[in-house]
Amino acid sequence: MMKRTAVRIASFTAALLVVLGVFAVNNGIAASQYRMKLKYTYERSLNELAEELNNIETALEKTEYAVGTQMLERLAMELTNGAGTAKAAIETLPFSDNRMERVSRFLSQIGDYALSLSAKASSGQEISEKEVENLTTMAEYAHQLTDAFEGVQTMLSDGQVYIGETQAAIANLDTVDEPPAFDDGLDELAETFSAYPELLYDGPFSDHINQKEAAFIQGKPETDEETALQAAAKLMDYDPDYLTNAGKTENTSLPTYNFTCVDKAVRVSVYGGEVVSYENYIVPQDTLIFHDEALESAREFLKKMGLGRMKESYYATAGNVCTINFAWVDPYDAAGFDGVICYPDLIKVSVSMETGEVIGYNATGFFMNHHERTMKDPAITQEEAAKKISSRLEIKETKLAIIPSPGLFELFCYEFTCQNRDGQDVLVYINAETGATEQIYLVTKSDGGVLAQ
Repeated sequence: MMKRTAVRIASFTAALLVVLGVFAVNNGIAASQYRMKLKYTYERSLNELAEELNNIETALEKTEYAVGTQMLERLAMELTNGAGTAKAAIETLPFSDNRMERVSRFLSQIGDYALSLSAKASSGQEISEKEVENLTTMAEYAHQLTDAFEGVQTMLSDGQVYIGETQAAIANLDTVDEPPAFDDGLDELAETFSAYPELLYDGPFSDHINQKEAAFIQGKPETDEETALQAAAKLMDYDPDYLTNAGKTENTSLPTYNFTCVDKAVRVSVYGGEVVSYENYIVPQDTLIFHDEALESAREFLKKMGLGRMKESYYATAGNVCTINFAWVDPYDAAGFDGVICYPDLIKVSVSMETGEVIGYNATGFFMNHHERTMKDPAITQEEAAKKISSRLEIKETKLAIIPSPGLFELFCYEFTCQNRDGQDVLVYINAETGATEQIYLVTKSDGGVLAQ
């Protein structure tokens, strides 16, 4: 009896240990999954926070060069919206240090401060040098914050800091100075504006492309599949029999026939039968040519496509591929200028930096926006428009350009390429009919290309 009892106790004990073991394993897995989910949440919030701070820094820099109420109001809306998003990201992170309270207060002040300057300008008062210096200080602080949070994000992604240590890591952002002290009265401002922030990673005037009907194909006859196949084969330089029909894209403002062959793909417009895009999926392994050679290759490609009136603007190089943005130049000779650059009519050409071959072509922007325009001379002179440029900028070059408004209307503008005191290029667009400042872009030049935001 005692022996059977002992056996039963041993069996029950073993079973209990198994159950406890399984429970512990399950708890361990659940805890691990929780930590992983928390890690992803923190990474996402840190990424959003760093991105918004970068946008805030850019908008603050633009505000330094804004002349006129309309532009200041637009930037104030961007700053208010960006600051709100950044504060929301902070609330999802394990911040408990007093420094985070100061950061949150700084973010609250940003939009309000820009708004107060906008209100001052609308009343006819001039923005003082001290107020501009405040904007510069704000931009510098936003830059420090961006660097600091990106550093924490990198540590978390690389496993240099773990979930349990994240709060301590964030609390020790020693690279961040004390935030600047501004008028406490700004905290009482509670005006709220809706905004439309934009990061033009692709160069100016591209975010609007897919938001309306395709202008270039309006009134053009429908093309049959065989004609489209011939157009695709000609571009690929293949026999049509080698191409595969990849279907037809419908229920869109730009319907296309789609064809593939080995590692290439072409889209041809259903209306008009013209090539909308081309992709060669080859992966260049090295950079053996210079940017000028890539540019010349892209130009020659466009000429063969019957698009010789395209003008290059911005470019970016990554993965041994150089992608260049081109805009249509209307030949209208307005006020002595050699044509008008139509930025909505955008075409992107990608060139292999290994072979110089064109491996990508996307004319979606051109198809969506290109049409016969009725041009006329500016209502205000170049000299009158130049008076709208901030005294903190030096004008280097002036052109005429068509740019899109947020409401997708086209604006006829003077494009002033300027330089700030640090030698950075700044693009300012003054409406050639009203004299209003329509847009400001900061140009960034690096080994990887020339971009504007």
